[in-house]
Amino acid sequence: MARKLTTKAITDDAITADKIVAGAVTADIPSQGITTDKIADLGVTHAKLHNTMDLSSKTVTLPAASVTHANLHSTMDLSSKTVTLPSLATLEVSAGAPTISLNSPGQVTDKKTNRIAVSQYTAGDFSVQQMNDNGTIGGTPLLITRSGNVGIGTTAPDTLLQLQKTRGTISGGSSDTGAVIKLHTVAQWESAYGNNSTTSTNDFLGGIEFSTSDTSTGTGVRAAIRTTVDTYYNTNSLRFYTAPSNTAGLLNRLNIASNGNIGIGNESMALSPGSQIVISKNYTTYNNGDNNKRIDFQANGTSSRSETIKTFHYSYNPEYNRYTWHSIKLGDASSASGHSIRYRVIWTTGHASGHAYEEGVCSVVSHHSTRNLNRGATGGQGEAHVRYAYQYNGGSYYGWSSTPNVRFYYSSANDANAQIYMRVEGHGNHNGSTWDMACTHTIFVELHGNDNVTNRTVRFTGHSTPSDTNSAISFITLNT
Repeated sequence: MARKLTTKAITDDAITADKIVAGAVTADIPSQGITTDKIADLGVTHAKLHNTMDLSSKTVTLPAASVTHANLHSTMDLSSKTVTLPSLATLEVSAGAPTISLNSPGQVTDKKTNRIAVSQYTAGDFSVQQMNDNGTIGGTPLLITRSGNVGIGTTAPDTLLQLQKTRGTISGGSSDTGAVIKLHTVAQWESAYGNNSTTSTNDFLGGIEFSTSDTSTGTGVRAAIRTTVDTYYNTNSLRFYTAPSNTAGLLNRLNIASNGNIGIGNESMALSPGSQIVISKNYTTYNNGDNNKRIDFQANGTSSRSETIKTFHYSYNPEYNRYTWHSIKLGDASSASGHSIRYRVIWTTGHASGHAYEEGVCSVVSHHSTRNLNRGATGGQGEAHVRYAYQYNGGSYYGWSSTPNVRFYYSSANDANAQIYMRVEGHGNHNGSTWDMACTHTIFVELHGNDNVTNRTVRFTGHSTPSDTNSAISFITLNT
């Protein structure tokens, strides 16, 4: 009778890896040859298996209910162990809504178990959940929908990224901050801040950029919000940038300095505003009415007569013994619209502290059947144009006219191009030296009128008399 070979008949270490011929023991195990009822408790342990289980290019599939707590020993001890899936290996958990749970038993309160779940809310979603001790879901900090929307604090994100903080009823003074995004930079700045340099050399604590891949001119970042590093004393400004149409490169549009001052524009005065509000534009753009516009004030009137004040402000260098012409466009392709133009023209020079000004008001209308600004005021002080006295310093007259001599002229332009012209005299003294170009004229114009007339602009036209110029608007001078 054949005798069975038992573990009792084999001494310790009698069978070792070096005593077994290669290939003598193979993995030819018949179907159902090894079942859980044939393996005694602790019969398969980490110490009795080879150090690794090679899963290279293999798929480990765990069908529903095939590996359960009842089928295996109560625990598989992986304490201080690492489970590694080599390259190309796949670990697949199949079920209607599979989960992987991570438990932290050291915690004594709810939500000590976190799990990764799939299709818990809608088919194809992926979520990270916090579980209560009673097995219910205590919270879902993160969810990614099958369409790619990411929700933090919400299980129904309707945008690419949605952050939500739910607090219910909040009593005043609870210091609740709501949903907050913090951008933190770990650094120690000592130099190279670049506060007033171009945007490419500025240092920033952080920012938000809005970019496009449109292949038209100007592809890339089209707008941005950034926090600058002005000095190493934690002095920072908040800036808003946009790129001009069809142009690459951001320009500063709004700057809120660390002291609360606000700068509007991309010039140095706006980047380091010395007053509560500074509006700055480059003087070379004075021939563009849109660039000259500064502030609009609108009154809440009726739908047909809502009045506004539109302000325009720019400077330029006049020329010796020549006029400059400025178009004031007030066209709206309609009749019976009235306009009042309030102006101030200021002269400054680089010699003998020269300074002078002239100011006044001019009123014109589009009268009934006409489509151009052909009439001025007929009442009040008696003339359409009322000039006020000017002053100037009693020293040298280099760089300005001793009689400012602002005049207004009608134009033959009509409909949407209806306009009048303001003529300003250049400096009337000439010494043939650099003092001539040290003169500056500053134009400040307010346009008062019906807001239905939307196309209102003031711009520098040139030194030559415009071809559509008509007769001069009558005037009187007060306080001479």
